[in-house]
Amino acid sequence: MEQNLLTKFRQEKTKVIRNLYERQLKLPLADINQTLESYITWETNQEEKKRIAALYDDTYKDITTHLDIEESFQSVNEPFDSENYKNLMKNILANENLKLEKKINLLERSVELNYSEPEVWDVYVEFAYMNIKVNDSLERIYKRALKNCPSNIDFATKYLRILEKRNTELEELKSKN
Repeated sequence: MEQNLLTKFRQEKTKVIRNLYERQLKLPLADINQTLESYITWETNQEEKKRIAALYDDTYKDITTHLDIEESFQSVNEPFDSENYKNLMKNILANENLKLEKKINLLERSVELNYSEPEVWDVYVEFAYMNIKVNDSLERIYKRALKNCPSNIDFATKYLRILEKRNTELEELKSKN
């Protein structure tokens, strides 16, 4: 009985560790090669090694495919260049080869780097309005835009329209702030 509990505990811990490695290897990070080496050293199951190696290959392909996008993204964000930013993001967001998650990631990174720039939020809210149909997500994005650019009438109007569509009462609106 005690041996069964110990075996079950080890299996659960092994599963947790595998999941952590898998999540890490899905993200195109700079140290992805070291993470794979560490995983291969740790893992004893050959089938799992093959599965994770295939996952790594897909992620690495994403890294090399999107390297030029990352370089361009960095060049317009540090220091911020409004006109080039809008043109670049328009091209990136129109790129059908990029997954929605990657586009959202780039937009989130933009607002993190340039949170007080209305142009950045403008691109994000426009993209969200056209591509993200979940009202809660749209509301959160507009609310963040409005908090970071409080003098922007456009953001305030669109945020209020979303709240109006959801039939948000005045008391509820007061409690959200």
